[in-house]
Amino acid sequence: MTTENIKVKRAGVPGYVMARALGDLQPSAQSLSAIRTRLSFLLNLQSSESASLVKAGKEFVPFIENCPSVTKTHPEILSGVFDKPEFERD
Repeated sequence: MTTENIKVKRAGVPGYVMARALGDLQPSAQSLSAIRTRLSFLLNLQSSESASLVKAGKEFVPFIENCPSVTKTHPEILSGVFDKPEFERD
């Protein structure tokens, strides 16, 4: 008996529809697992840790938006160990 032949209803949904939906979820679950593996360097911060971070409010937006152009016109203001390509990507 194949899943297409199952006529059992669960919550008003035919069994074959449920089976197909669950089958469609399997590749998605595998993809999510792969993403989690590749992004394993990310971590969750505790509320006390996130509270200690500097937060850029609306008043800092113009400053933040000007940073890339200033670093290009005045590269001498950055330390030699500053990762300019990484900064530009961010």
